[in-house]
Amino acid sequence: MSILKPFKCINKTMPDILDEASNILKAELRRRAITYKNLAKLLESQGLKENETQLRTKINRGAFSFHFLIHVLRAIGADKVDISNKQRYEK
Repeated sequence: MSILKPFKCINKTMPDILDEASNILKAELRRRAITYKNLAKLLESQGLKENETQLRTKINRGAFSFHFLIHVLRAIGADKVDISNKQRYEK
């Protein structure tokens, strides 16, 4: 049971949005063949210390901050992320 309160955002609930955020970030990592271990090293070079387990948990949960997302996207070299086609990111 989620402790997050549901809300509607373009006909989506909070769990839908969290799943989508998680799937988008995981897809960007897969596209670049970057593991959580590699990501931890990349983020550490930016001054953000998170280990492999912390990253996996945070990304799987999907409830990360925009600040974290920007750090990750910069670390993996993602200049653009297209979120217009949800099917592209679904498992």
